[in-house]
Amino acid sequence: QIDLETIEVMISEILETERLKEGYGKLALENHDIVRIMKDVGNEYENKTPGIRWVSLPEKLLLNMDAERIRIVFKNLLDNAFKYSGADSNPVEISIRADNDVTIVKIIDDGPGIPEEDIPQLFEPFYRVDRSRSKKTGGYGLGLSLSKKIMDAHGGKIEISNNEDRGVTVTMIFKKD
Repeated sequence: QIDLETIEVMISEILETERLKEGYGKLALENHDIVRIMKDVGNEYENKTPGIRWVSLPEKLLLNMDAERIRIVFKNLLDNAFKYSGADSNPVEISIRADNDVTIVKIIDDGPGIPEEDIPQLFEPFYRVDRSRSKKTGGYGLGLSLSKKIMDAHGGKIEISNNEDRGVTVTMIFKKD
């Protein structure tokens, strides 16, 4: 049984993807503090298992971006990190650092990881590693696809890789103007 909230999220993700693809969804670029945005989104997850560990955050870091769309990316990535983390997982780690001409944001979870053969398809619309669509994992394979389109529209990149032991690292790379 699908609930109304799930349908609303799915429809809004499809519409947002189409707007970006067709050029109607022009970015509302302004200087925003990416640290503040990440903390605002992260605060929604602080009391959920396994929690969040903030690692090496600058005090403030201004980037020219569409704040609302970047919030969507952060929310999608944190939803995934928490969805696949277990009760015994270490907290989800979030770091932000400026490095010459780029800003790098990393979200590291301690879940089961992703089969290597699935990684190249993760950003395809409707692609799901967990094909069972159980109530626990939910989703329709749109979040990562939309996140990639938003990062592409910003001239940035998003990458996913398995950690050495357990879990996944998602890396977002924002180019400075």
